[in-house]
Amino acid sequence: MAEKLGFGVVDAVIKALDDSGYSKQTAQKVMIQSTNSSVLVKFKQETKYDLVYMIEEDVRDAAPSSLADIKKFASAVSVSTKSIFPTTNQFLTNQTNNLATSLQSSGLPVYVYLLMNEFVSQPYDFFSDATAQINGYVQGAKVDGVITDFPGTAHRYKCMFLITFSCITLSLAFQIHVIVTEFVANLVH
Repeated sequence: MAEKLGFGVVDAVIKALDDSGYSKQTAQKVMIQSTNSSVLVKFKQETKYDLVYMIEEDVRDAAPSSLADIKKFASAVSVSTKSIFPTTNQFLTNQTNNLATSLQSSGLPVYVYLLMNEFVSQPYDFFSDATAQINGYVQGAKVDGVITDFPGTAHRYKCMFLITFSCITLSLAFQIHVIVTEFVANLVH
């Protein structure tokens, strides 16, 4: 329906970010994540935001040709938690074939998604501790950042361990989701 009215989702998100002042500020890092390379290509043509390609499948490795293709439209990648630490029956089975290291060596920062605080979402190896889970990905797998529904947990981790690691501005990701959701809801009405 939005496209019939002449609105594209990319244009709507760019407008919402512009209207909110994010395109003019430099204090917060804005990252746009998508599973669609054509969406990221359009953002790359029209904005200066960092672009993150979200790999939806659980992967164990990436071919050099795939990495070269991704670098044409994204500056980073996000992979699922199970791509980094596969599980069987909620137990970690193995850290994958250095997926994070492989992606990083090609110049792509790696973010892991989606970390949640609910105990049932965490492998037993993290002792139902969301902070221990973040530590496993940051210190163990050496990811560049985490994507979580609970930015307070990520903040607590940063304060507890006093380390420097770049992370997606989690509250901004939530705000953008709300902005886009409200925009789409207004289009429907």
